[in-house]
Amino acid sequence: MVRLDQTSRDYRDAAGAAKVSSQDYLFVLLECNRPLAGAARHAITDVDEVVIGRGDERAVRRETRNGVRRIVLTVPDRMVSSTHARILRKKQELWIEDLDSTNGVFVDGVRVTRRQLERRAVVECGRTLFCVDRDLPTPYEAPQDVDIGSCDASRDFATLVPALCRDWEAVRRVARSSASLLFLAETGAGKEVAARIVHQTSARKGAFIAVNCGALTSSLAEALLFGHVRGAFSGAHRDALGFVRESNGGTLFLDEIGDLPLSSQPALLRVLQEREVIPIGSSRSITVDLRVIAATHRSLPQLAAQGHFRPDLLARLDGFTFTLPPLRERLFDLALVLSSIVGRQEGRPSAELRMAPDAARTLYQHTWPGNIREFEQCVLRALTLSEGDMILREHLAFGILSSSPAMPASRTAQGRVGSQDLCDRLRANAGNVAAVARETGKAPLQVRRWMKKLGIDPNDYRS
Repeated sequence: MVRLDQTSRDYRDAAGAAKVSSQDYLFVLLECNRPLAGAARHAITDVDEVVIGRGDERAVRRETRNGVRRIVLTVPDRMVSSTHARILRKKQELWIEDLDSTNGVFVDGVRVTRRQLERRAVVECGRTLFCVDRDLPTPYEAPQDVDIGSCDASRDFATLVPALCRDWEAVRRVARSSASLLFLAETGAGKEVAARIVHQTSARKGAFIAVNCGALTSSLAEALLFGHVRGAFSGAHRDALGFVRESNGGTLFLDEIGDLPLSSQPALLRVLQEREVIPIGSSRSITVDLRVIAATHRSLPQLAAQGHFRPDLLARLDGFTFTLPPLRERLFDLALVLSSIVGRQEGRPSAELRMAPDAARTLYQHTWPGNIREFEQCVLRALTLSEGDMILREHLAFGILSSSPAMPASRTAQGRVGSQDLCDRLRANAGNVAAVARETGKAPLQVRRWMKKLGIDPNDYRS
C-alpha cells in the first residue's frame, strides 16, 4: 500500500534522512491584464534581494554582483515601472520597498513605501499580484523557478505548491497501473475532477462512470450497481447492466464511498476480489475488467471501527490513498484553476479578458469554504456579468457557506460607487480617473461627478 496522506515533511529515504527542505518563495499570483496567463514561483531562500520591474515578458534572472545575490523579475505590465520595487532580506525578515515607481506598491490594498512582508500578504505592483510565503516543504528535486504559462495552466495536475508537485507525480505513476485509488478531500475540493484525470492518464478504453454513493438507498443500491435481469423484481421490465458493467474496460468512480449502504458492501467487495458481478435475479457471474477509484470526506477507519463500513472492503479500496488539499491551502494555484475553468467553457472569453486589481485581491483574501466548486461558480458568474471583458469586484459572489459578502458595503443598488470604494480604486490606479472609469464601466465625466459630490481630489492619490 502506498500512502500520501501526510505532508511532504514525512518523506524520508531508506536511512531515515529527510528528503525535503523548507524554502521561502515569491509567487507571481496573477496578472490582472492577462488573468489567463498562468502564474509562477521562485525560490528566494538564498537570495538577498528581488527587483521587480517591467519587461517584454514574464521572466526571471538570477545574478550575483558584489556579493549580493539577486533575482531580477520582470512582468509585461505597462502599469509597472522599469524598476518598480524590491524585496530585501534582513536577517529573518523580508521587506518590500517602492523604488519611486509611478503607480506605487500596495500591500493588502494599502499603498506603502517600505513595509515588512507578513506571510501570504498580497502585494500589488501595477496590475500584477505577488505573494511571499515562508518555510514551504519542498522536495530536493524541485526546481528553483517554475513558470506555468497560459499553454500549461489548464494542464492536468498543474500546481505551484512544491510538495503537491511530488504527490501529483506519484498519482500519475499509479494512474497507469490497475491499482485502486482512494481520494480523501473536503466537499467540493475536486475529487471527481482528479478521478477523471486519473482515468484519462490510464488510457483505459472503457467509460468513466461516476456514482454518488450518498444517493444510493439500501433498496436500490445493488440493482443500480450490479444490474438485474428482466423479471428480477416488480418493475424490472428489461435487463439492466448496472454501473459496474457499464464501466467494464474503464473506470468506476465511487464518490462518497463512506455513505454506501452497509448491506451493499459485501457484493462490492466480491466485485473487487473476484472481478465478477452477479446481476440481481441471475445465478450466473459475469467477468468485469474495471478500475475502481473511491473518494470520501469522511474517515473510513472511524466508520469501520463504528461498524458502519466493512474493514475488508476498506483494505481493498486502500491500495493508494491521496489527500486532495482544500483550495485555501493552494491559493497560489488560483490563476491555474481559473485558466482550467475558462478553458472548459464553450465560446470561451477572448484574450481581452481582464480583472480589476481589487477583484483579484478579493479572490486571494477569501477562504473558499466551498473549495473549487465555489470558486468555479464564482468565476462563471463573473464571466457572465462581465461579458468576458473586465471582471469587477461587484461581479464576484461567493457561496452560501461564506461568511463575508463579495459586494462592498459602500456600493448601492443603483450601481453608484461609494466613497471608500472610489478611494480604493483611485489609490490602486494612482489617481488615474480614466482607469477608474474603465474599471467601473462608466464615463470619466461620471467618475468626476462622483468625486465632486463626495469631496474627493484625485491629486491626493497621485505620486
